[in-house]
Amino acid sequence: MGKLDKLIKKLITEEPELSIILDYAPNVTIMPVILDEDSTANPKNIGRLEYQVSDGMVGERGSSNNEYTWENAKKEAVIMQKEFDKLTVF
Repeated sequence: MGKLDKLIKKLITEEPELSIILDYAPNVTIMPVILDEDSTANPKNIGRLEYQVSDGMVGERGSSNNEYTWENAKKEAVIMQKEFDKLTVF
């Protein structure tokens, strides 16, 4: 686990309702969660940090992917933003 992942895990342990939204992906949210027995079918993942990358907030999103490092979550956010931009016509 990278240094930033460790810091994010510590932060969400202390502030579990944290939501992260990236400036360079304005229509995408990254929600870090720590998996527990209710959020994973694999017992080996309990306690693992997961980033849920979504094209909107809960109840308003069209797609969502899970990543396990901050770097991969940021890359996925940019990809998702580009897809969102393709679908948006002004």
